[in-house]
Amino acid sequence: MMALDGIFLNYLTKELRENLIGSVVQKIYQPSTRMIIVVLRKDGQTLKLLISVSQNSPRIHITDKNFENPQSPTAFCMLLRKRLSSAKIKDIRQHELERTVFVDFQHLNELGDSIQSSLVCEMMGRYSNIILISQQGVILDAIIRVNSSMSSKRLVLPGCEYILPPDQGKMCFTRDKFEDIINNIFKYNPEEKLKNVIFNVCQGVSLKTAERLIKYIGLEDKRVKDLDDNEKLLFSQRLKKFIKDLYTFTLNSVIFIEEYVYKKGVFINEFTKCNFKVQNVISNLLDEYYYSRDKSDIIKCKISSLESLIKTKILRYKKKIESQNKELDLCKNKDTYKIYADLLLSNLYVIKKGMECVNVKNFYCKNEEICIKLDPRLSGSDNAKLYYKKYNKYKKAGVVLLEQVKLTMEEIKYLENILEYLSMCENNDDIEEVKNELYISGYLKDKIKTKNLSKSKPLCFTTKEGLKVFVGKNSIQNEKLTFKIANKKDIWFHVKDMPGSHTILFLEGKDPSYDSILYAAKICCMYSKAKNSSNVAVDYTSISNVKKIPGSKSGMVNYKNYKTVYVTPEKLTLK
Repeated sequence: MMALDGIFLNYLTKELRENLIGSVVQKIYQPSTRMIIVVLRKDGQTLKLLISVSQNSPRIHITDKNFENPQSPTAFCMLLRKRLSSAKIKDIRQHELERTVFVDFQHLNELGDSIQSSLVCEMMGRYSNIILISQQGVILDAIIRVNSSMSSKRLVLPGCEYILPPDQGKMCFTRDKFEDIINNIFKYNPEEKLKNVIFNVCQGVSLKTAERLIKYIGLEDKRVKDLDDNEKLLFSQRLKKFIKDLYTFTLNSVIFIEEYVYKKGVFINEFTKCNFKVQNVISNLLDEYYYSRDKSDIIKCKISSLESLIKTKILRYKKKIESQNKELDLCKNKDTYKIYADLLLSNLYVIKKGMECVNVKNFYCKNEEICIKLDPRLSGSDNAKLYYKKYNKYKKAGVVLLEQVKLTMEEIKYLENILEYLSMCENNDDIEEVKNELYISGYLKDKIKTKNLSKSKPLCFTTKEGLKVFVGKNSIQNEKLTFKIANKKDIWFHVKDMPGSHTILFLEGKDPSYDSILYAAKICCMYSKAKNSSNVAVDYTSISNVKKIPGSKSGMVNYKNYKTVYVTPEKLTLK
């Protein structure tokens, strides 16, 4: 979690001021509903200022990443372009140590007079906002409008006066005297831990920053009442140095790193004793941290959206099968209707119009007497015809329904495979390939643009013998691996009776050891629905024994002459 609190923002604002004051606005665009990019020009250099008020990643910093520019700009984006095009950044300032930053622009109005407008960037979690205000403090518009139904205390609407977010009543390092801050800390609830006291008394200090500060001083888990005179003196000296750094702008920022894991957090490195990567430019730090995280979040969001669509389809198909099975149950009685018709024709002489039923001897079953219901409006022969009609109807329906159930089961199996492929998606290209497959199969209406997509490659592993093992990440890759790339003598693996990827052990003219077969089987299991199971059955056979099912979707195959091995999946290193 990132500690982008008022303290961190204080350093960031100073850095932005040094780099951006005097720059001129060239372009403005809005890549998403809660983000704007301001393209600036200064001293022959192009800079991009990113302002995001996403609930889980509100921030402001210079970025060198590229974001897609939507074809249709929003009304707020159009207003910014109208007001701020060719404007010059006059100042970038933070309100005390709150998470509110003002970017002041100097520009000309319609009459040619020089005026000032400000973008207010409020970075407060789900209450974050970007607000454009006039020099008089009147709201011109906001990226998120807040009306009376959303908040009774603070309206954010065009024409309203801009009011700062509510003050929490905390003391500010840049406003209040140091002695007063220290006295308030030591007078606070003596039963509270020191880190909580700093968080509750000092403005702009997040709980994480307070924890790091206390750890740096060496007073972890100490309560206010536990401090002796020497510890109080030490605390005062270190806090005074911390406040001094706010004015002298001395900061080294870091990204915490764990083995095989991406960025974990951003803090001030003076307080840390962890594995970290130093980043001297704060904007670069934020850009690196959030780009990776946002990219991951976007991928997760896209995957989640597709998963929801597929699970809904699967649920509908399962309900469809239930309905089809009920109809099949009715079809099971078809022979009874033929018997009724035959018996009625044999006993026409006893049947008269108006009868609701008739008792006859069943010569198909030891002449047992049975009762057959009749339509009183029809004659005996017409009643017989009615039962023959039912018999023929259910006879034909049974054949059709069996085929429909089979097709529906195949659709479910196909979609369950797609769910597994989605769990393997690592980037946007992987997702787009799956979406394109869903479009081809008729599950998505909008055609996917595949021109700019770089085709994703199958996963590749290497056995101890040096043999390659490839795993398809979607149905198209599965089919290509099995029927176009692999040799007929190569070995094909698939988890028994469960959704999963095609896994190919490429022999390259060698005879594989049993260890290599087990290794490939474990990989196959890892990329299937059985990845969290144990003692999983994996079938394997030569490619020559694998055949595509005629008329079926991509990746759907039949295979014969196979062997089965039982394995437990485990995480293996990708080569």
